[in-house]
Amino acid sequence: MTALFLLWNLYAAAEFLAHCRDAQLNATDTPQGAFLTACPTWALLGWGLGALMGVGGSMLMALRRRVAALAFALGFVGYLVHGLWRFDATPAHALQTSALSVALVLAMALAQMGLARRLFWAGLLR
Repeated sequence: MTALFLLWNLYAAAEFLAHCRDAQLNATDTPQGAFLTACPTWALLGWGLGALMGVGGSMLMALRRRVAALAFALGFVGYLVHGLWRFDATPAHALQTSALSVALVLAMALAQMGLARRLFWAGLLR
């Protein structure tokens, strides 16, 4: 399960880094690129925090460290901040798709945090 969490979070981190690297190119290519380029700094920091803490939490869980649950909790908060901006900034015709993707990311972050807490209380994380 930890390997799947790590793959999921590595994808999120790669997507975040690609967005940061190609922010200027994205603005001219597609409407989605323009939408993401308009992302304010606080929402971008939330996205980055979510991705970074997700990768860190996955690695900590693989190493059986109890702070993995804290890392996943911080990642959830970061994704929540970014998700709030997406709900506010998404045009009405695309809101359903945006809501689905935000809900999926938040559900995955909660699942990761929940599993880490469960493993901690079972004494499997030190």
